[in-house]
Amino acid sequence: MLRTLDEGYKVTALRGRGLSAHRGFCLATLGGAQALDLDRVIGNFLAGKEADFTVLDWAATPERRGRGC
Repeated sequence: MLRTLDEGYKVTALRGRGLSAHRGFCLATLGGAQALDLDRVIGNFLAGKEADFTVLDWAATPERRGRGC
């Protein structure tokens, strides 16, 4: 999805329009669920919806401890 968001940003920029990060993520999450008629089940973090996500802890490995982005 991040690559698709990147390409979408580029296309809108070439057309003289903007795509904010917020709007891009909305389109990639809830917008995708709506397009598939699955927004009642997935697409955001509302209670009762299904989710498949990963939480990253950058400080969890020695390679990343103490480093910024």
